[in-house]
Amino acid sequence: MSVFAQFAVNGTVAGSVYALIALGFAMIFTASRVFHFAHGGVYTLAAFAGYTAMVTFKLGIVGGFLAALVSAAAIGVLINLLLYEPMKTGGVSPLVAMIASFGVLIIITHVTAMIWGSNPVVLSRGGQATIYRLGSVYTTDAQLTIIGLAAALAIALWSFFRHMRLGIALRAMGNDPELAEVVGMPARRLRNISFIVASALAGISAMLIGLNVGIIDFNMGNDIILMATIAMIIGGLGNVGAAAGGGFVLGMIQNIAAEFRRLVDVEKIPAIISTMTGVIVPQFPLSRETNTPMICVGAITPEIRKGGPTVFSNYPLADDEEKGIAEYIVNRLGQKNAAIIYENSSYGKTLSSIFIEEFKKLGGTILAEEVIEKGGRDFRSQITRIGASNPPVTVAYAYYAEGGLIVRQAAELGVKTQFISHGSIQNNSFAEIAGPAAEGFISGSPSWDENAPQVKAYLDQYRKKYHRESDLYGPYFYDAVKLYAEAIKRGGYSREGIQKGLKEIKDFQGVVGKMSFDHGNVVLLPLRFVKFTNGKWTLIAN
Repeated sequence: MSVFAQFAVNGTVAGSVYALIALGFAMIFTASRVFHFAHGGVYTLAAFAGYTAMVTFKLGIVGGFLAALVSAAAIGVLINLLLYEPMKTGGVSPLVAMIASFGVLIIITHVTAMIWGSNPVVLSRGGQATIYRLGSVYTTDAQLTIIGLAAALAIALWSFFRHMRLGIALRAMGNDPELAEVVGMPARRLRNISFIVASALAGISAMLIGLNVGIIDFNMGNDIILMATIAMIIGGLGNVGAAAGGGFVLGMIQNIAAEFRRLVDVEKIPAIISTMTGVIVPQFPLSRETNTPMICVGAITPEIRKGGPTVFSNYPLADDEEKGIAEYIVNRLGQKNAAIIYENSSYGKTLSSIFIEEFKKLGGTILAEEVIEKGGRDFRSQITRIGASNPPVTVAYAYYAEGGLIVRQAAELGVKTQFISHGSIQNNSFAEIAGPAAEGFISGSPSWDENAPQVKAYLDQYRKKYHRESDLYGPYFYDAVKLYAEAIKRGGYSREGIQKGLKEIKDFQGVVGKMSFDHGNVVLLPLRFVKFTNGKWTLIAN
């Protein structure tokens, strides 16, 4: 566990910086609809401006940060005034603007190399770093500064966008730039402000990462802008908050990959148990490359089937799960009309698209389709539109917090529909958030049968050892260990032997049922449907 705690700390540090860069990148895209790849050049120049202030002019770390911040803000707004604004006035397409932005990035990269050289330079605050130890986890004062400053800036920007008139105006312009200009909002001024704020964030990020790593180089902006682009795509184009979250996730993923390498190459561990879609997918190529078997627990992405011969799962995937939910609505509830509401993320989009496809195959009709933002709090507009279609069933693909708000707000608006979702909703906090509106919610998931003898034995042992109830995923992790033990008996304690042993397993009796890896390296288990009744999830009889 200490291994993963350490990579979580390291991932938080990298993710905090990526989040700031992605936040600024998305802010500019939201305001101008330009993929501002020159943002990477601004990041690079800011780092060298800070370096010059600290090393050449001896202005210290505060002077370095100020130089980076001011220079970044000035360069960023100049790029907008001299490049993007004339293009916008001339009606140039976004594609041309994007290509021009690439050109600016290349120019800045080469100019930086000409002025400061092509070799990396040392950026040091001087003195020894202070190392802190929390149990078996190590961190430094620089890392804690990065996390703290990134969190403070994120909170400040959230408050700015939510509560200040200027921030609200920027959001409004991002939602509908043309309408904003028609109603007389100062669009050009707002775009300039976006470039100033976003570029200043890039300047701060450049100093933070430079001081943490200890070196900077003329090419550093190329990598960071690639990360920012990926982060914004993960979070959703134009969604500033989600882009920041995407940057954070990306930082974690990088460290996950590094930790996988360490476990396999250094510790010589012959097999891995992993979880969560965002964690496991980057590990697939590493698993194939090193021929290291991995069992995925709790992740439902169908991409697991494409992971390769070394990737296994003892948890049903979305294409099986959502098909089961569609069949339940049609065959058990007797309904062929439904509405769907899902969060604007890869998770929500993947599950909803699979469900819609399977539901339509069964002759179903989607009466309404609504999208919500992850982390949002007011879904009344979407729920009102769903209510107008009078659906007998509404499928909700959101985690427990947003799911709880959806059903509570539906009850407040008088929208009467049978809500149904998959297993992510089965969390104690869902009922607390939803209140009385949680009553009657149906959830389909590969839950275990509490009356089965092996389940009772597992639950009793779990309570005795941990003095609390097991969560939904506990038995699957337990079974994953048992499956590896069985594979080692069959094939021996080696990567090749374990992989061979897993493929040979047939009808292995685990806590959750009998398991075989004969469905594309994925165990196929039936869904069980539960209903929230009288304060708890109760099994619906077949």
